[in-house]
Amino acid sequence: MKKKAFRLVAFTLAEVLITLGIIGVVAALTIPTLMQKYRTHLVETKLKEGHSTLANNWKMNQVEYGLNFVPEGFPAKDPDAALEKFEKYFVPNIKFIEVKKGTKGVYGLMPNGSSLYFYRRSGSDDGWGNVYIFICIEEKDCEALDAASEPYTYANVGKTSFVTTVQGIVPLNWYSDKSIDGLNNSCAGTAKGACTAVIFQNGWKIPDGYPFKF
Repeated sequence: MKKKAFRLVAFTLAEVLITLGIIGVVAALTIPTLMQKYRTHLVETKLKEGHSTLANNWKMNQVEYGLNFVPEGFPAKDPDAALEKFEKYFVPNIKFIEVKKGTKGVYGLMPNGSSLYFYRRSGSDDGWGNVYIFICIEEKDCEALDAASEPYTYANVGKTSFVTTVQGIVPLNWYSDKSIDGLNNSCAGTAKGACTAVIFQNGWKIPDGYPFKF
């Protein structure tokens, strides 16, 4: 009985290279999209969580100091004064991994990787007029914010950091046009609170037409 001869079939080098080339093209087309979707989801999640944290913190302050309490004033862009107020009104109720003092304000690092940046833009009166807090997606974003000549108008506000109120109230009422298109237009300009407001207005989702890519 004759034994059947088996011939091993293999790919040629050219076929392997073509296959790898196709895989490379597909990866080049899909990976940036996947990374952008991941980054967008990260921003949405951390922004929503940050506001929830700030709102709960302010409720705890109202329990401690009274419903209509007025926090003491402090000088603008004074990191030592900002640290004193941050340790009094934020640190007791928010879990921070570390609190750092910058050149104009202070920022606290949170367990989810985001940070809160706290500073006063101008003035020194009680009640904290022109006092802002920013939700930074990463610690380095707060560092860049503090290094800017004016954090409130820093170019990456609305992309890597988001300005809001110390009470955790989304700054929606800062703007007369509360439509998605109107807020997107404001966000694209110098009204950076609109960037936070439009994401909130869209159900904590980055809307179509948002002026920044992630």
